[in-house]
Amino acid sequence: MSADHTIALLLDIEHDDWIAGLAPKQADSLITQAIRAALETLKTAGELPQSLAGRAVEVSAVLTDNDQVQALNRDYRGKDKPTNILSFPQFDADETHAGLPDDAAILLGDLVLAFETVASEAKARDIPIWQHVTHLVIHGLLHLVGFDHVDDNSAVAMEQLEVQAMASIDLDNPYHFDMEQDPTTVIGQDNPATAR
Repeated sequence: MSADHTIALLLDIEHDDWIAGLAPKQADSLITQAIRAALETLKTAGELPQSLAGRAVEVSAVLTDNDQVQALNRDYRGKDKPTNILSFPQFDADETHAGLPDDAAILLGDLVLAFETVASEAKARDIPIWQHVTHLVIHGLLHLVGFDHVDDNSAVAMEQLEVQAMASIDLDNPYHFDMEQDPTTVIGQDNPATAR
């Protein structure tokens, strides 16, 4: 994988269980790798917004708990329940960032992950928490650059990009799961993970 994008990650670990699940240096490296995989996959697929081509990007990631995510989900999406990840884009998808200097990093937005939900989902899928976090960050990054899954076609397109990004870093298809599990726990069911 090339390193076309300089990525500045602002990581805030607000819940101690994340430290036990992912050491801070591991979390930083893991999240940066997931962001890079998503951006490179978008570039390869011809889906990277032109305004991001070759630009440095900045992403804020907050590793917190269900209570904080539930409050954000309630306040910004009208859903009074926790979810695994929320994405707060800094810009609308059609903005060009034309007013920014060429050497300025583009702040894509914020990703907020809930430990209890993420850990529970990873356990239910029998995968390491770091692998699930990787997938969720890829999913969230796609939301930050304008992708969504409001209908079946956009959901399929987004899932394909996620699968490609995971494969680019030698991780399994995150949507390949045991069909006996509750399918509503899959990202993209009742979990748009976006706060647009």
